[in-house]
Order: sequence, then C-alpha cells, then structure tokens
Amino acid sequence: MEPDDRKGAYFLKELLELTQVRRMLKCASDQSIGQHMDALAREITTLKEGAARRPDIVREINTIE
Repeated sequence: MEPDDRKGAYFLKELLELTQVRRMLKCASDQSIGQHMDALAREITTLKEGAARRPDIVREINTIE
C-alpha cells in the first residue's frame, strides 16, 4: 500500500475495526457458553445417579459450541 493511498488506508482501518468487533463478540459468546455450562454442572450435581435428566444434560453439554 502506498503511503498516500487514502482508499487503502480507509479499508485497512475498517478491517482492523471489524477484527476488533469480531474478537469482542467471540469473547461475549465464550462467557455466555461458560455461564450455561456452569448452570448445567450445578444442575447435574443436584441429581441422583440414574436420574432421567442426567443423560439429557450430558447431551446438551455435548451440543454446546
């Protein structure tokens, strides 16, 4: 990119900003997933072994992305 390339500089700045937004969204998503996993872990600890809900929780954990 040429030093006086305004259009290129504009697109480079925009790309940087989009990258930052993407990182923020991923971080927020990761926190949300972590909170959901914590809630499922708390729930499974309250259930007795052999409870019908336990396999459902395990399946739900396996499908979380």
